[in-house]
Amino acid sequence: MLKGAEKLALIDMDGTLLNGRFVLELAQRTGRMEALRPLLDNPTLNADKRTRRIAALFVGVPNGTMERVARDIPLMPGAVETVISLRKAGYLVGVVTDSYRMAAETVRRRVFADFTISHVMKFRREKATGRITLAPAMKHPQGCREHGLCKLNVLRHLVAEVGNGPDRVLAVGDSDNDVCLLRAAGVSVAFQPKTANVRDAARHVIEGDLRGILPLLGLPVPRRAEIRTVNRGESDSDGR
Repeated sequence: MLKGAEKLALIDMDGTLLNGRFVLELAQRTGRMEALRPLLDNPTLNADKRTRRIAALFVGVPNGTMERVARDIPLMPGAVETVISLRKAGYLVGVVTDSYRMAAETVRRRVFADFTISHVMKFRREKATGRITLAPAMKHPQGCREHGLCKLNVLRHLVAEVGNGPDRVLAVGDSDNDVCLLRAAGVSVAFQPKTANVRDAARHVIEGDLRGILPLLGLPVPRRAEIRTVNRGESDSDGR
């Protein structure tokens, strides 16, 4: 699928395409919030261990429940229009997430993206086993020097397969696990960044509506879009 793609767009799922975080919503729906809280963004756990321990919390959850949660979380304003506009402009659009493929594929279909990079939750008799297969693309022998499991490694794999450089990649994310990817991409956008680190890693910052990405690429913006775009080095109306 990637062969011949001249431009790539790699977009985070939680907090970027989705106005929410899948594991949080799933934990709330299944009564697992108390067990989940100590694991979320825990700095004492590396990404591999944290991902596996969070997955283990959802043993026995039916796959139908996971699909419903991924369908029910609201999309961010402009998510569908942005993905469709990018595809019309020749971008191959991927949803890149630390979450599970079942959720990522549901969101991909909702926004009409081309592909997903995500971890795979294993099921038995349509119920989660709590065991996952980590996305191979998030590991790379010459990839990220800080993290063994990183979205930067996804970029390394994809540009090698496509045959283009990182300058032909658009990356969009909101949290610290997107920082390495944002630093490496040719066009990087922090969407409603959760930390100053995310804001500083990107070349552009957008608040409010994902369609703010489009003018950065010289693409038309659909009508009635209310967008606030902040370029690095400028202050937005809140003085940040």
